[in-house]
Amino acid sequence: MAKTTVDFGAMNTEELKQKLAGMKKELLDLRMQAAAGKVDKTHRFRLLRRDIARVLTLLNEPAETQKDAASSGRKN
Repeated sequence: MAKTTVDFGAMNTEELKQKLAGMKKELLDLRMQAAAGKVDKTHRFRLLRRDIARVLTLLNEPAETQKDAASSGRKN
């Protein structure tokens, strides 16, 4: 599983956003198949949700580190 995190970490922000959109579309397609009762690979739900969370974490990391740096500079 760590391998997928490394692969996502090597991508730039634009690539991550494109990957995220693709995964969300695939998850939607799986949900539609589940509603129709035609899902063969139910494990894909879990894998996609986790990969989406990994990508969102990587996309939000720079924002969090900037907040920490800005707040550490201000002492009240």
